[in-house]
Amino acid sequence: MAVQTATVGKIVIEGGTITNVVDGTLDVTIGEGDITAIGDSWTNAVPLAKSWTCTFRVNHDKGGTAVSAVRTEWVSGDQELTTVQFWVDGSSYFSAAAAMLAGYSLTKSVGAVDQVSITLRSKGALTYTV
Repeated sequence: MAVQTATVGKIVIEGGTITNVVDGTLDVTIGEGDITAIGDSWTNAVPLAKSWTCTFRVNHDKGGTAVSAVRTEWVSGDQELTTVQFWVDGSSYFSAAAAMLAGYSLTKSVGAVDQVSITLRSKGALTYTV
């Protein structure tokens, strides 16, 4: 069995690269429609639409252009993003043509590196490139 260790902490948003990613999670879910008949003892469902959410933490670089661009989008009220990539390793990544900036959180702790947590939500299909 092969395991993978994270060595590439990189997210690309609208052409800007955030390279100081500490960790991240990409969740892909599918809605379900309940079609259980009345009186059945087991539920039955059909798949509906898929969605994804990506949350990642980065070491805060106040002057970093990509993080600054995301912060500007958040503050300006324009949460619509285009062309996002979530890199898995040096050559493979998930990508989406559109995303919504759903969360931006700056964490400051005494004696620790400042970190920003960014959450993106789906506005369309997610693809995977090997």
